[in-house]
Parts: sequence; C-alpha cells; structure tokens
Amino acid sequence: MSGFNIEADGYQTVYAGGTFDVSGTLTLTPTGGGEPPAPEPPRWPDATTTGVRRPTTLLSTARPGDTINATTYTVHTPGAVFEGVEFQHLVVVRAAGVTFRDCRFSGLDTVPPGSTALLSVRDDRPANGPVPSATLEHCTLRPRRTGVLHDAIRGSNLTVRRCDISGVVDGVHIFGSTAVADPWAGNVLIEACYMHDFIVVRDPGRPSGYSHNDAVQIVGGSGITIRGCDLGAARKASVMVVPTRNNTGRITIEDCRIGASESGVNVNDSRNPDGPIRGLVIEGNEIARQQHGILVSGRTLDQAAPAISGNVWADDGSPVPVRRGA
Repeated sequence: MSGFNIEADGYQTVYAGGTFDVSGTLTLTPTGGGEPPAPEPPRWPDATTTGVRRPTTLLSTARPGDTINATTYTVHTPGAVFEGVEFQHLVVVRAAGVTFRDCRFSGLDTVPPGSTALLSVRDDRPANGPVPSATLEHCTLRPRRTGVLHDAIRGSNLTVRRCDISGVVDGVHIFGSTAVADPWAGNVLIEACYMHDFIVVRDPGRPSGYSHNDAVQIVGGSGITIRGCDLGAARKASVMVVPTRNNTGRITIEDCRIGASESGVNVNDSRNPDGPIRGLVIEGNEIARQQHGILVSGRTLDQAAPAISGNVWADDGSPVPVRRGA
C-alpha cells in the first residue's frame, strides 16, 4: 500500500512521501534524495567555532630547551610547536616562530602580584637576535583563578586565530619593548576570535577602584588588524587605543561584532609619541547600542584622514556616528 498514512484513530490520510506495509512499518522517501544540506555556519565566531577542538594533555615538565618553575613556563626554542597541551603556568615566549594549536591556557591557582598574563610574547632578545613571535590557533584562554591585571595575551608579533578568550581583565594587550620607536612593536593579527565574559576586579591603583577592562587594548605598536571577531562587552571598551609606550599607527578594525561597553572603539592619541594615529581603518562593524560607539581623538580626525565607514548599530542597522574625542 502506498500513498496513505495510518493515523492512531484508524483513519487513513493521503501521504505521497512513503510506503506502508501490513507489519505497521512506515518508510519515508526523502524528496529529491541525498543528504540534507549542512547547517549554515554562525555569522560570528562563538563557542562552537573557536577554542580547543580535542582533549588536552597537562604539560608539567619542560621540553628540551625550555624552562619551567613554580609560576612560569618559558619557551626558548625557535619554531617550537605545541599541540593539544594544557598549560597550568603563565607562559612566556622568548623565541621566534612558536606555534600553539588546540592548547589550553589556564594559569595558576594563585596569581602573583604585578602585571601578569596567561601568555606573554616578550621582546627581550639581544639587539641582533630574532624577534620573539607566536601563532595561536584554536586555543582556549581562561584562567582557573582571576586577579588584578590578569590578562589573556600580552605583547607583540602575534597571530591569534579562532581562539576563545574569557574570564580575564583584558583579552589581548598589545605593546612592544620599552623603546618608544621600537620597529617590532605591534605586527598583530587577531582573526575570528570569540572574547566574552570579562571579569571586573577591585584595583585600588585606579581612581574608580576597579579594573580597566578592554577586549583589545593597544598601548603601543603598528600593523595591527582585528578582523571578523566577536568582541564581547568589556567594562571600558571593546577596542581601546591609548598609546603610552610605543609609536602607534596602521590599525584596522573590520567586520567585527562589538559588545556594549562605555565605548565600542575608543582611539585616544593624546599620549602617542608619534602624534596622530595614521592608517586608522574602522569599517563594516556591527556595534551594540551604547554611549560612544566610535570615539576618536580630534587630532587624528583632523590630521590623519582615518577611513571610517559602514559601521552600524546592531539593533536597527542604522549608521554609527563618529564622536570627536579629546
């Protein structure tokens, strides 16, 4: 028998999509045949598309050439590759071309005093040595414990792709060495990352008494691109550009979803050693409704011709105005 559906009440209704036999088995025939289409990927990176994709193994002893102590794992080996590793130390990279893939950075049970990060790329090489650098792909950075100024990533010469960052004060904090004109400061790509659930902790060193939270903070460096990321709501800004350490320029923020903070993007060049921030691009971002969607210093607006266009409010798609800062 075909073309019928046997209902629970004994009645038959026409059903053209299968066959029914006397055993009570209904076999459905898909229209068009083949497998159903794969679901569309999410518009923005989220927990399903970022972070560690497989189980990790705790690293408790140093690899040859590296060092480890009670608080810090230091990578000295150029070109080292870490895959499927969990670090329950603070990690410092002092070598070039280091790769972390499917790694978990969970830090310490107790946070030492001072400025710390789950991963730091430290430019303290000899004057003629290679520049320390690192690439992170599908890594998860979330501390077991949190404390004042405990960030996820600090430094320069970084590529960060499809990483899940949460539970920290700042997501990525960018700066170079102590040299104002450091040519290696910056050189950072942050792409398709998911930053969310930042913490606010007491910080008696700040006027507010609380931490200054940003998804990405740039205090020095040039050649910085933030692309295709979901930058969740941080207390101060999703992207804060306040150069105090190195000359800063050539910053691109594009195609990101930006959460509700005091400012979506805040660019303040008042202490930039190199003057206005040249090469600033802010394009095609979706910004949660807030007081200052895009705030840019007047000097940069007047003298550096930034490219700012195609940014819209998330709630209604209308253009986000550029507010003039100090």
